[in-house]
Amino acid sequence: MKTFVFLLIMLIPGFGFSQSQIFPQIGQRPSTAFPVCGLDTFRQLIIPYDTGVYIPLPGCGKVRAPNPYYYAFTCYSAGELALLIEPISSGEDYNWELFDVTGHDPEEIFTNSSLSLIGNWSGNYGRTGARKNGNPATVCLSPAGTNDSTFSAMPILILGHHYLLLVCGYSKIQSDYFLSFTGSTAVITNPSAPQLQSVYVGCNKKVITVVTNKSMRCNSLTSDGSNFKISPGTVVITGAAGLHCSDLFDFDTLELTLSDTLKPGNYNLSVKKGSDGKILWDNCFHEVPEGNNISFTEIPSQTVSASFNYQIGFGCTADTIFVKYPLTNGNLQSVWFVDSNFVSNLLEPNFTVSIFEPIHVLHAVSNGVCSDTVGKIINLDNVLKAGFRAPATVCPKDLVTFSNTSLGNIISWNWNFGDGTTSIEQQPPAHLFPDSYTENKYLVKLVLENNIGCFDTFATSLTRLQSCSINVPNAFTPNGDGKNDYLYPLNASSVKNLEFMVFNRLGQLVFETQDGSRKWDGTINGKPQPSGTYIWTFSYSDGLSGKKISLRGASVLIR
Repeated sequence: MKTFVFLLIMLIPGFGFSQSQIFPQIGQRPSTAFPVCGLDTFRQLIIPYDTGVYIPLPGCGKVRAPNPYYYAFTCYSAGELALLIEPISSGEDYNWELFDVTGHDPEEIFTNSSLSLIGNWSGNYGRTGARKNGNPATVCLSPAGTNDSTFSAMPILILGHHYLLLVCGYSKIQSDYFLSFTGSTAVITNPSAPQLQSVYVGCNKKVITVVTNKSMRCNSLTSDGSNFKISPGTVVITGAAGLHCSDLFDFDTLELTLSDTLKPGNYNLSVKKGSDGKILWDNCFHEVPEGNNISFTEIPSQTVSASFNYQIGFGCTADTIFVKYPLTNGNLQSVWFVDSNFVSNLLEPNFTVSIFEPIHVLHAVSNGVCSDTVGKIINLDNVLKAGFRAPATVCPKDLVTFSNTSLGNIISWNWNFGDGTTSIEQQPPAHLFPDSYTENKYLVKLVLENNIGCFDTFATSLTRLQSCSINVPNAFTPNGDGKNDYLYPLNASSVKNLEFMVFNRLGQLVFETQDGSRKWDGTINGKPQPSGTYIWTFSYSDGLSGKKISLRGASVLIR
């Protein structure tokens, strides 16, 4: 039996694994689990610590899994799985759980308790795992020193199923541990000999995609491509990269970069020792035989282009894009997207867009061998939006400034101030509303026209106050006729720290407020109060100077 210190293996250049002590490293999430087989005993070195997330386990509820590390394997022959986790320090508490993730995203273990098979979370220190006569159920969390066994029963693995093993430690001061599967009747070692399976040459004739029959360790691949040779020697392999080697431990697809374009013809790709003296090996460290090769033929292929032109039919409510695609002949498949939304399979579609802003049009085309994608930003700049800012209320004899906030390619502005006056200027001069002895409302309207004959309108109501002096009326008539129905401070919207109180002739408080929008309607708890004189007090802080002002007076309630 071989023993491998596998975290040291990870440090071999080209594996793409960082040993910085920042959680999580690859292997510390279910989706990046370390692949293992039953031939070896592994030694897990210290890894970045994390307090852990909670995982739902049948019969145990949600269990926290600190300092996690995950291992992945497949069952190639059904049977029982023996498991031994042996800490270097006898004072360490390691726990584990086995999941069947067949047909599931491994990250589902955090939400789907049905994926759990068995585990052991005893608080006792020392060795733990699965063996004959072990506890037939998952041992839930318990304090150290209990009678809980640290060994659970051996789970039965199913042929072809994929499994995930979680090992975690509750001791923040970590030590290494050994992991082995000795005694298993289930086979978790892929019996197939590793070899090349297929070669694909795409439209980029300087890159070859190679597929192996099983997963290979990333750290066995030499990045300069010296693990491979292509003959006849018209081109040289200059680089090699396993797909997903930046975030996983193994690959089954790799790309070889060539020194020159691969011309049509018959070729042979073979495996050899790399410049570092290594050769490709699988997850059980079985090497691809030197000289293992595969033949392939590169045939002439017609490249395609997805480049297109367009014209815009501008409208008032929607624009129409008229696509012009010059390569309309041949057996082409075409797909069009606007802002990632599918719009058509036609070669030259027309489509409408009702939002006037820059849009991203993407065209993908394929002739069954080669494909191409082209995206363009089309600026639909015919937005027309009328708008202006104006005060809600104005005082008598105050000039009102209207701030034009309209958008678009505007050619005309038509203002109507609601008092019989108009303007056609983009920014009209300050406006004086007619003087009167009453409060009046005016509807101010702006109508725009743009360069393609579209119109838009914005309108808002403005109130010209009767007076802007802050005072309290000397009489009010709460009869519901809409005139002088309330007693309240007039024109107090801009003051601060307002306090208004009303008392009857007996000195009893009948109304009070600190809200300038509240008014007394002449009732107490809905009961009308009698006609007569009522005393009020009114205090506030001036909005500009901050000066404290207090007023006192009397008002007559008339019914």
